[in-house]
Amino acid sequence: MKTYNLSIGKTESSNKVVTVVRGWQHIMKQLSTHVVAAKKGGKYLVGGYYKGDVRKEEFMVARTLLVLDIDGYVGSIDDLAFDLEISVPGAFVAYSSYRHTKTKPRIRVVLPLSRELTPDEYRAFAMNFMLNTSIPIEAFDKCSTVPNQAMFLPQHPEGGEFWSMAKDGDEVLVPDVIHGVERHVTVDSSDDALDELSSVLANQPLDITPEMVDAYLSALDPTNVEYDTWIKVGLALFHQFQGSAAGFERWVAWSSADGERFDESEMPNKWRSFNSSSGTPITFASIMHWVKEAGGVVAVDNMFESLLLEAAKV
Repeated sequence: MKTYNLSIGKTESSNKVVTVVRGWQHIMKQLSTHVVAAKKGGKYLVGGYYKGDVRKEEFMVARTLLVLDIDGYVGSIDDLAFDLEISVPGAFVAYSSYRHTKTKPRIRVVLPLSRELTPDEYRAFAMNFMLNTSIPIEAFDKCSTVPNQAMFLPQHPEGGEFWSMAKDGDEVLVPDVIHGVERHVTVDSSDDALDELSSVLANQPLDITPEMVDAYLSALDPTNVEYDTWIKVGLALFHQFQGSAAGFERWVAWSSADGERFDESEMPNKWRSFNSSSGTPITFASIMHWVKEAGGVVAVDNMFESLLLEAAKV
């Protein structure tokens, strides 16, 4: 059983930590169990470890867990749980934080990493991961990219609402090279630095399979979108497939379902014009968000089946 080096502190006012080694099953069980607390606080956990016993980033050796705080999600906890299911095919544990309610969910998502990350790698990887989910980036708290960030163990006020969700599976696969690190972006926890990193990573296509792209396109009805959204779908596919024929063919096939307005003759020129688009790119994450907002149904089972088939080839 693989284990993870973590750090535990006794109180929020203390930077003194103790390194512990825990297996994933133990982590899932601990983070799925809430306790009643008169106020937020008490013991905290860091998903990594330090050289010594002081919780300061300069002493951090590595991160072993990815921890994402979602405080600004628009929707119910059931909606958010669905988004987690389709965004995280592997192992994770999620639990509500102290001020959570069903209609205004505030949760923390913890995922095991396939390899340890340096603090700089963690910042870039966390941002990249958030950009590749179906959850809008603005729903995440910016502390999610801070390597030294501590998290309180699950707790709720007496009579308060609480929630948890756990799933076993594979670790989050961390590549040898992480976008944002090799570009030598100087990153800190300030808003400007995180916005800069977000801009850099937004230029990268989402890390999803063509089958997942097709599933989301199938769930978005072209007869119900305005011209501006039709163009944005084309821009998103241009970005996702880097201007290749695979993206253009999908745009044409999707558009053809709107028989009254479909005109293939104008589409090649439109596609070529996307190459000169400037500013923040429209990514496929926008399409994923629109599908959710419209109440579209994505063939999740088929997507996961495709992922399993791809994994079997490796």
